[in-house]
Amino acid sequence: MIHDKEYRIADQLTPAIGKEPILSLAKTFDVFMADRIDTTVLLLWGGIDTAKESVLDHLAYHLHVDAYDASYPIEVKRRMVKQSIPIHKHKGTPFAVKTAIATVYESGQLEEWFSYDGEPYRFRVSGITAPLTGAPDIQRLVTLINSAKNKRSWLDYVQFKRDIQAMEYVAGAVGVAKHLVVNSDLSTTLHVGMTEYASAAVAQATTITINTTLNNDI
Repeated sequence: MIHDKEYRIADQLTPAIGKEPILSLAKTFDVFMADRIDTTVLLLWGGIDTAKESVLDHLAYHLHVDAYDASYPIEVKRRMVKQSIPIHKHKGTPFAVKTAIATVYESGQLEEWFSYDGEPYRFRVSGITAPLTGAPDIQRLVTLINSAKNKRSWLDYVQFKRDIQAMEYVAGAVGVAKHLVVNSDLSTTLHVGMTEYASAAVAQATTITINTTLNNDI
């Protein structure tokens, strides 16, 4: 692997060919290409973290990265290229499926049938917290899983997990109505054990009518 950004062909010639006129030709070529070649692209594997998207697309093609999608964000593409060799090496195992899922979704748990009382040779994928924008996302995930699993295992379903935080406001009004009926019987004498104070005022008005007969001599 080439790490020297100052790589020159003339410096790498073997003794058998490092002679004139080949040596001069190599030096001339180095000068000509110095401003035309970005030597960082020569560090393909070591430069994945900084490689351009077009370079990642070419690497994915040549490494036969399964379920590679040109619409994925560039960071997803980097992870897929990085993990392509381990996934191919362990293809058909739970490790390969888990790794393939993690390259795209960074979360997700693979559960085999005996852990959730399912049918033999079946499994499910749960706990995916990545955004779900629609049916194409699910289809891409299923394609990714199928590319890494073995032929005898069958995917039951995938489950996306969502944690929703919300504030709940509750308002209410309480009304109380009482209907009070008081029955009393005033026909009987009531004896109330209490001290009573009473005061009274008496006013008397008398009308007197005097009937008289007068003598005309007066």
